[in-house]
Amino acid sequence: MVESTKIGGKALAETAVAIEDERKLEPKISILRQEYYTNADNFALAFLVSVGILKKEKFGTGQGRVGLSVKTEMTYIQIGDLNMLLLPSEIFPELCYGGYLDAELTAEGKSPNINPEPLVDIAGDKDLLIFGVANDFTGYVVPPNDYMLHPEVPFVTETKDRLGRNHYEETNSLGPETAQIIADTFRGMMETVKAAGE
Repeated sequence: MVESTKIGGKALAETAVAIEDERKLEPKISILRQEYYTNADNFALAFLVSVGILKKEKFGTGQGRVGLSVKTEMTYIQIGDLNMLLLPSEIFPELCYGGYLDAELTAEGKSPNINPEPLVDIAGDKDLLIFGVANDFTGYVVPPNDYMLHPEVPFVTETKDRLGRNHYEETNSLGPETAQIIADTFRGMMETVKAAGE
């Protein structure tokens, strides 16, 4: 245990001293935490919550496939001019930074127009740092235009799309609306941040 700690510490120190493009940040910190509800369309995960295997608060909202939502949170942090977003999920990079697949490259030929605005565009900050699985875990978040479930046993087994690609992340997602819910929640947070700065 002591040896592995030394090895880890040495690796972190070497990484830290190798940084060349560092910048000084103003010692000003602000934090905005926002709770939100997201549909729990995944009946398998909803069942695990219902029997207490997964410790989540569930709410009968009548939304989504099974009428349940889970409460979670995201946090926006500013340190000087460095902005960070902490999300409770493993979100696909294109939902954060853009670069959605064109329709001909998606699972079922859906247009990228059905996807939410990328989070960096909502923030108006291409350098926004986004961290996943922070403060909670709500599964994968897949772009709606490339979201595909097994037709007979959705959320239970993975499936292959028309291009031969596996779609396993969807089995560990809350549902196809999660990406839009995250984007809408973050947009509301950015409106609050903007209003506070005026």
